[in-house]
Amino acid sequence: KNEFTLPETLPPDEFGRVTQGAVSALLGKVILFQNDESRMMEAAGHLEDVIESGLYDLEENFGDIFKDEFEFGVESVFEIQHSTNRPGDFGDGAGFAATPIWNQTEGNFSVQFFGMRDFSGDLYAPGWSFCPITPDLVDFMTGDPRFPHTIIDGLALKQQGADYTAGFQNTDYFIRKYAPLIENRATDGNPALSWGQNIREIRYADVLLMAAETLVRGGGDQAKARMYINKVRQRVSLQPFPGSVSGTQLLDLIYRERRLELATEGHRFFDLVRTGRAAETLDNFQEGIHEILPIPRIEITIADGNLVQNFGY
Repeated sequence: KNEFTLPETLPPDEFGRVTQGAVSALLGKVILFQNDESRMMEAAGHLEDVIESGLYDLEENFGDIFKDEFEFGVESVFEIQHSTNRPGDFGDGAGFAATPIWNQTEGNFSVQFFGMRDFSGDLYAPGWSFCPITPDLVDFMTGDPRFPHTIIDGLALKQQGADYTAGFQNTDYFIRKYAPLIENRATDGNPALSWGQNIREIRYADVLLMAAETLVRGGGDQAKARMYINKVRQRVSLQPFPGSVSGTQLLDLIYRERRLELATEGHRFFDLVRTGRAAETLDNFQEGIHEILPIPRIEITIADGNLVQNFGY
């Protein structure tokens, strides 16, 4: 009987496939998010398998992580691949409601959502002004070295001569990590649907911070937990936390660091739910309902009565 073993590394023509590191990181993350304190050291073991493999590291410069030339870089544990190889379009012209555009493109059209509407200026291509950055996150990140690589200050751009149209719920702050850049704009098909930026689904920094959390929550080596979070901080020239920081205080600092390091990457909501802070932090969040997302209507229709919508939706 032949047994299949996932590879530790991949040749360039197979980038995007699952590796042992990706599986270990995801398994550790799943156990962590189940919130069973008795399994925290089990989760730590899987996450430390990734750390101790020696195959991953932090990019030297935080600002490089989301550049095209750093796709599948040393910090990427699991990355969802997109490309401009299959240009997308809106099909019959009826738009999103009538055309399943996700079957027509290999592009990452979420990038288009993040750009500034009708933008005129250097560096950025126009987008649709969805997902504006909240003033709360702006205030939280002000002064942190990761701010300019995470958040676009639209008013500062206007002062430099750029212009854009204010979109729905405009705050004049926009997502930088996945912003549409002129140099990445597709030259074939509909550019809005054909962005080639990959999604960094699990970064090594995320693994380090999850490992630190599981060690603290599981009663493990807190010195090692501090080492992991300090590695993330030192990458952006922030002072390490001293040995006197431990227990609940260290855990709160890990949560704070996750928000700073992983901002706008899609982790915040789930971190709030997991740590029991969603109701006190998010407007209109209802406990017992919003921890679980609704099942898309199209999936319920396709299932022909075999799926029941989650409670509360």
